[in-house]
Amino acid sequence: MNIESASHIKVDYEGKSTSIVLLGVNTWSHTHHMAEPLLRDLLVGEWVYLRFGDEKKVKGYANRLQAYIYRAPDGLFVNLEMIRLGYGQVLKHLGDRIKLFQHYGDRAKTETKGIWNKPKEIKVKTLWD
Repeated sequence: MNIESASHIKVDYEGKSTSIVLLGVNTWSHTHHMAEPLLRDLLVGEWVYLRFGDEKKVKGYANRLQAYIYRAPDGLFVNLEMIRLGYGQVLKHLGDRIKLFQHYGDRAKTETKGIWNKPKEIKVKTLWD
């Protein structure tokens, strides 16, 4: 398995190397630098298994297979973990787990996790103020 980007991995599927997109998850292009290391930490050196949503193996962006990815052997739901930790936005038009994703996406935003954690402005008083 290889990590191609913050929302794409390459796995051996049905005997050939296949690009997989995290179904229901969007990692914005301007936040890839934050999300990709998390995906790498979650998956490098691990086996995964794939589940397909109601779309049954729909090929989406750049003709990549879209799937729910689970880390074996602990069963971590990788798509949900990316959203729960605030490193992915819910794609509302894709996937049959939208309500679950939306719940954890809203929590991540409320709790300012991941990409929602913007540095606070600090006002410093100088001698000239």
